[in-house]
Amino acid sequence: MRSVFSKGFLMCWLVLMSLVSMARAMPLEVGPFGGWRFGGSFDDAWGQSHTADASGSFGGLMDIYFGPDSALEILFSRQESSFQGDTFASIPFNYTMDHYQIGGLKEYREGKFRPFLAGLLGLTHVKTKSESDDFFSFTLDGGAKYYLTSWLGLRTDLRCYLMFTNGAVAASSGPSGGSVSYSGDVFVQGEVAGAAFLAFGGAREQSEDEKALQEFRRRKSVTQ
Repeated sequence: MRSVFSKGFLMCWLVLMSLVSMARAMPLEVGPFGGWRFGGSFDDAWGQSHTADASGSFGGLMDIYFGPDSALEILFSRQESSFQGDTFASIPFNYTMDHYQIGGLKEYREGKFRPFLAGLLGLTHVKTKSESDDFFSFTLDGGAKYYLTSWLGLRTDLRCYLMFTNGAVAASSGPSGGSVSYSGDVFVQGEVAGAAFLAFGGAREQSEDEKALQEFRRRKSVTQ
């Protein structure tokens, strides 16, 4: 499994480099982020409730613009934390959760400050000490970007991760051992994050000639 994901990361890196090399042809933004992920609970096979500990998260994102205010977004986010519960004398079960997401982003203002909304879907990989599994997931995102210069900006995000569990994840810990499994529900977490990003490919705003042409077409369509 480790070799599979090593190849996956290598492939993502090659794709990233290819896209950066194409930045002159299309506007592109890329950068790392750090945040705080919280929430998430499930019931194990014994009916005990387990809650994920809030902890730090990190990752990277890329926006590939196909319009002045619309982009294809690619997201990776990782959290390393643990589950707490009453089973087995509250022994914590450590886990790593990785989100691999792709979707769309829409901005709602021109200029340096740009609020946005985004929706993404993809795969979530959950790994404990003894087992791992993959689940379908969906992400809702809202936030804002602020451009310090034409090539450097800051970004804030408030994300909601929805992971649809359809299998089991088992873990063992402590001298007495034990396992935890969950399935069939929606595992919901929130994330507050901040990022710094680099922008390539030039300005995304319409030129004055393009705006004039668009206004002419709009007026012509109204009069017809």
